[in-house]
Amino acid sequence: MKKTLFFTLIIISFLSCKKDEMIYGDSICIQNKIIELKNNACASGATINQYVFQNIIVFAFDQGPCIADGATEIYTESCELIGFLGGISGNDKINGVNFAQNAKLIKKVWAN
Repeated sequence: MKKTLFFTLIIISFLSCKKDEMIYGDSICIQNKIIELKNNACASGATINQYVFQNIIVFAFDQGPCIADGATEIYTESCELIGFLGGISGNDKINGVNFAQNAKLIKKVWAN
């Protein structure tokens, strides 16, 4: 009976979590960055994607097309900024490695 009650409570608490309330990564910092981008992004075309890159989890924060020559910020799951993609220079490398060719998309966290 105790096991059944325990698992029921776990399932209920998981299901009652709204998607926007879930914490991504090991740091509340990533969750704060997600909220910040949602509040300050372009009206459409903004995305937050989660990838595996160089054997670590990273997040790509793209504000969308209303930012002229805007760059996509790449953060580790512990909230360390490791580089930028795009921008005025058209950068496609993080740590000297082509991001698009070497990153594996885990999931789209958010898009508008």
